Amino acid sequence: MLPVSVQLSPEVRRLEVVGGKIVIISPLQLLRDAQKAVPAVRYAVGVAGIAAVVAIVAGFELDFRIAVFGTVIILGLMFVLVVFSALAAHAGASLVYLALFAGWCFSLLTVATSTLLMTSYFFSWPRSIESYLPSDKPDQVFNFDAANTYSDPNSPVDARGYLGASGIELRGITDGTRVILLNHLGSYAGKAFLPVSRPNVLTQIDSNDPVSFTLVFSRPLLKLSFVLPPLIAATESGITFPKWRADALDARELKIVSVGNDLFGSYKHEDSRAFFLEVPPQSGACIKAVKFISDNGHFAAFSAILIDDLAVWYAPTSKCR
Repeated sequence: MLPVSVQLSPEVRRLEVVGGKIVIISPLQLLRDAQKAVPAVRYAVGVAGIAAVVAIVAGFELDFRIAVFGTVIILGLMFVLVVFSALAAHAGASLVYLALFAGWCFSLLTVATSTLLMTSYFFSWPRSIESYLPSDKPDQVFNFDAANTYSDPNSPVDARGYLGASGIELRGITDGTRVILLNHLGSYAGKAFLPVSRPNVLTQIDSNDPVSFTLVFSRPLLKLSFVLPPLIAATESGITFPKWRADALDARELKIVSVGNDLFGSYKHEDSRAFFLEVPPQSGACIKAVKFISDNGHFAAFSAILIDDLAVWYAPTSKCR
């Protein structure tokens, strides 16, 4: 017998030889045959559909609460649809008025919803549509400018007082160094950097060796951001910035996520840059502290990272492990 080449379509999973004949076995055909033999098998298709929804939710890393409540709502609407279909199939004259009443109610509801949606979007009435949408605005921003440094820009202010009043504890400061609020006019006569919000930034001084400090927050965070201010290349040697890293830590001081940058130099002005530390979705962790580590390599213009506009997004306590 000569060999026969057979190309199978994707839905065909198996070939069998029965009585000298090639029989193509398809999962879809098997399902149809099973439903003919046992009609109740069709309910298994519904179970498989629900399992597929669960797999989709897990695959896209969506919130399972949305899937659960959405499924319940859909099942409820399906029940209403089944009842309505049954009534429509056996409708008599007594249901005509009920159908008219339901039709007018849904029509008026659609018109009212559309009208309010338009007025909310264009005229912010009765409420702005933005108020119904999730906001990515931070809960609080610390710009470090409340401390008066203009009276003596060359004398930096210890940051403990400002941070403590803001619910942030300062820990783990490298021995022999200080964490300060620095007026930009007190650093290279204001020709090295320009804060996004003037006049102060948060930084660490008094050492050219690797240094670090940790900010501990009184409330857990979902996300945190900070800005590196614009750098000014005022001389022929340009501007240099230290290597740094920021580690977000949970309540057990385990690292959740990090951001950082290598030591770099530039012969041109550098724009400000924003960096984010955000808890991975569905991790169950919350940011309790952030550790800043800097290394100026004994030649960068600054001892440590310059931090401006520290923004925080607070987390509900129930979301933290």
